[in-house]
Amino acid sequence: MHTFEIMVNEFNKPKGYYQYRLNRSIAKIIEIIAEDLLENVLSDIYLPASIVTYKRLVEILNESYMLECTAASIEKMLDRKYEYLCNIFKKYSGITINLYLQQLRIQRAKYLLRETDKTVQDIAFELSFENPLYFSKTFKKLEGVSPSHYRENLQKLNS
Repeated sequence: MHTFEIMVNEFNKPKGYYQYRLNRSIAKIIEIIAEDLLENVLSDIYLPASIVTYKRLVEILNESYMLECTAASIEKMLDRKYEYLCNIFKKYSGITINLYLQQLRIQRAKYLLRETDKTVQDIAFELSFENPLYFSKTFKKLEGVSPSHYRENLQKLNS
């Protein structure tokens, strides 16, 4: 049984020195959280600064790819020059920031085309593409088919 489950059981069925046992469970949970945090901090200490910056950049891009990610907004979030961030990203990933953002958006578009009835235009706007035509062109460049053909092919497979 996990520490949290033990604590819940002690709380729901108190007997004897249950407060002592609850305190031990809470201490164990705090210890687990502290060890995890310390492990993450120590792993960053031994990494070159550029890798730490790259990891932070990837996290930010993964969290905000549906928003309009401009050079200025990325610079502001990481307090680094965009050119430097581009160089680091290319060095560790092998692709550009823009291509990575496009890939993330197209993956989300594939999900939306598969799981919703939203129009291609609505999906384009939801994913911060200014122009549905540009969205379709980007989708076709990365996936080999247009968004509407992608959806049609899925529907044929599911029939």
